[in-house]
Amino acid sequence: MSPKIDGRTKRFRVLRKFRWLLSNERVCWVSAWVVATLLSLAMVALKGVPAPAIHDEFAYLLGADTFASGRVTNPTHPMWQYFESFHIIQQPTYTCKYPPLQPLTLALGQILGHPIIGACLATGLAIGSLVWMLTGWLPRKWYWAAWLFAVLHPSIHLFWGQSYWGGAVALTGASMLIGALGKLTSKLEIHLSVIASAGVLVLANSRPFEGAVLTISVGLVLVWNVLQNSDWGFGRFFKRVLVPSLAVVGTGVALMLTYNSAVTGHALKMPYRVHEDAYGWTPLFLWQTAGEKPVYRHPVMEHFYVDDKLTVDSKFSTARKVVENKLQAAAATLSFYGGSMFLVALFGIPFLLAKPKFQMGALILVPVFLAGLGTPWNWPHYFAPAFPLLAVLLIVGVQQVWKLLANKALLRKGVVVVLPILFLIWVSGIVGLHSAIMLPTWAKQRAAVQTQLLTQPGKDLVIVRYKDTHNPNHEWVYNAADIDSAEIVWARELPEGESVALREFFAGRQIWVVDADADQVEPRPYDAEVVSKQTLN
Repeated sequence: MSPKIDGRTKRFRVLRKFRWLLSNERVCWVSAWVVATLLSLAMVALKGVPAPAIHDEFAYLLGADTFASGRVTNPTHPMWQYFESFHIIQQPTYTCKYPPLQPLTLALGQILGHPIIGACLATGLAIGSLVWMLTGWLPRKWYWAAWLFAVLHPSIHLFWGQSYWGGAVALTGASMLIGALGKLTSKLEIHLSVIASAGVLVLANSRPFEGAVLTISVGLVLVWNVLQNSDWGFGRFFKRVLVPSLAVVGTGVALMLTYNSAVTGHALKMPYRVHEDAYGWTPLFLWQTAGEKPVYRHPVMEHFYVDDKLTVDSKFSTARKVVENKLQAAAATLSFYGGSMFLVALFGIPFLLAKPKFQMGALILVPVFLAGLGTPWNWPHYFAPAFPLLAVLLIVGVQQVWKLLANKALLRKGVVVVLPILFLIWVSGIVGLHSAIMLPTWAKQRAAVQTQLLTQPGKDLVIVRYKDTHNPNHEWVYNAADIDSAEIVWARELPEGESVALREFFAGRQIWVVDADADQVEPRPYDAEVVSKQTLN
């Protein structure tokens, strides 16, 4: 008769089985990919499909609609002055200003049913790639920790998997590049060179600046290793690393130049640059100075760019303010990516930096993290190329603390208790932040108006009216890629005489007016409003 096995023993057996399964590298990252994808999709199923609310999201969705329609870009519309909006270029073609990979990801989702599916797939791939990368930097016995940290990462799921403005694509590229570096041995595996090169292209088409800094940093580390490691040999390095890398990157660059040429008319001019020439006034980087103020055709757009310029000038007017603001941004970034768990890891980081591999990681991390701080604005996805190495520091830092407490059982038990508490504090903080900033009232109102009009027969033209005090971050005027075929066209209100051409162009549509700043936002028939005004006069 077998002895009784209590519940605690069973739980330990399950835990050991879990750790044993994840000690297999392929099982670890493939399962992370699959589980993370399913988690993101499940969150959409439970919460519902999110409505776009941020300028960037609408712009990415325009790019997604363009690609899903089988086009690289769209021709400029004859009435384009009525459709100008944030992060959109209208000339020489009509599309979003951003690099193409995030829109392509959302386009895949749109083809499968909805753009948010693409965001979920990108999130799953990013987490799977991150775990694959970590298996090249961590001891096998800590694969399970990497799996849990990545798969259950609240920020990635809530902010990148449940919205349209990304971060996951850049994280995938960075994980491919840094993971290939961590796994590269003296055999100089060709497949790792190809993966790293593909990662470079992903970064170039998602976060070009930070990605370029990461690529250069990794390149310098590789050159240093070639010079210091006689086992590598320059000849083998040239044939097994440089040649395949140049082939992959060269093909990608040719496609990028073709894309630029189709969108902007110049192979070397990115859509982002076209947008900044037309609308941007605030310098993109802290070390730049502002040029002349562009001419804005719409008060709400002028309000946005002027306020942004004044805010940035105020925040960074002195060296002290620059340091203070950037320290706050760095703290907020660390909170987003690891929360208060970094407090435990902090004690172990000095010890792990004594090891050459982690010294190499730190040398790469510092310039990439600083690159993320180089702009006047600071959003977490700016630091996506740095996140893989931040994850290494956090996990290995905790591991070092665990090793330091090897003979101190009481303190070890304290770490076992403290880490889950810190994780829960981090999760609750991220959930609270997500709830506070996602889907504000105005976005719900816009989505409700859109749903209401889509249920009615015929096509519609919606003229959006703002008060002088309108918040320019609450933007209603965003359109589909093919404006003329869209069920709903959103347009800016211009003076009566200037709006005649717009109404004549869309004469076959029901025309509505929406007062976006009213207490009760309801579309009103334009004809009824004209009759009312004539009666009053």
